[in-house]
Amino acid sequence: MRSLLFALLLSGCAAGHAHDVGSTNLSGARLATPMNLHAVLEVSPSPSVRRVLAEPDRDAADRARDEARQSAELLTYLDVRPGMRVAEIGAGGGYFTELLARAVGPRGTVVAQNESELLGPGVRDAWASRLARPAMRNVVAIDGAYATPVPKGARDFDRVYVDEETRQGVGV
Repeated sequence: MRSLLFALLLSGCAAGHAHDVGSTNLSGARLATPMNLHAVLEVSPSPSVRRVLAEPDRDAADRARDEARQSAELLTYLDVRPGMRVAEIGAGGGYFTELLARAVGPRGTVVAQNESELLGPGVRDAWASRLARPAMRNVVAIDGAYATPVPKGARDFDRVYVDEETRQGVGV
């Protein structure tokens, strides 16, 4: 339950305001047992999320990971929409970063942070390869410490996403 509260606090951070849970349709939702350490609610994926996951140029290996990673539920829960400014702390190889980039569309921006010294060579290579994909045009990649994950002065994010594994690793 603690990580669910953390996700609630981070999922609506524009202008520093906590997420208004009352504005999110959670009728009939219940806490799911996450496969990938994400605290997500069991919700029906929104039509926009289904479109993102069905985009024909997505990598087959990524598609195979969608169910276990509970990507449809997490994107629906975060309510990421076209034109938003989203930050992802600890992007790793960029699987979820790419989904965020597709969800915010060409008018949106995803600031994705990694601390490359903490990544293994395979993850660094996967991140570099993913950044070259056309779907990642609207991603600003930051290589910096978790203590200062976004550029100085960056603010007004609509959402900030930190997965549970990253959060535990940096003591947030």
